[in-house]
Amino acid sequence: MSNSEWLAVRYMLTSTAAFTLMNATAKYLEAFSAYEIIFFRAIGSLFICLSILRQQKINILGNQRGLLLLRSIFGIVAMTFFFKAMKELPLGTVVSLRYMAPIFAAIFAVIFLKDRIRPIQWFYFLMAFAGVAILKGFDTAVSPIGLSYIIASAVFTGLVFVTIQRIGKGD
Repeated sequence: MSNSEWLAVRYMLTSTAAFTLMNATAKYLEAFSAYEIIFFRAIGSLFICLSILRQQKINILGNQRGLLLLRSIFGIVAMTFFFKAMKELPLGTVVSLRYMAPIFAAIFAVIFLKDRIRPIQWFYFLMAFAGVAILKGFDTAVSPIGLSYIIASAVFTGLVFVTIQRIGKGD
């Protein structure tokens, strides 16, 4: 592996560890509501993003403001449902079921972006979903409200992915 590939692997592992730590911490912040957790997470992201945008001399309002606003709304709704689900369900269930987002993204890409999904890709989506089901198992003690929260989170995360694809590299 080249140095740049090792660097990419290190970034992925660091990202995975950071998200795991964040999710585990958020799960046990029972004194805070999902809205408070989202607020403080957003404040941290705001400072990081503003500094990067300033450093790169990029307009903070962007060029496609409508799509950026839509992406923000979808993201807030997805995070709200995600953190609400974390209050209702075990962490492993929440994280596993959120991995349905790419399936919803593919469906929305077909509908809204007129993308074509090849049959082999649908097969891979089915295998990925089966993997989540096998990994998680079929737990009959899952809270229906928690399950609806995490499925809604996956749907809105899929909408985030499609909106980002629509925005493209211009913003």
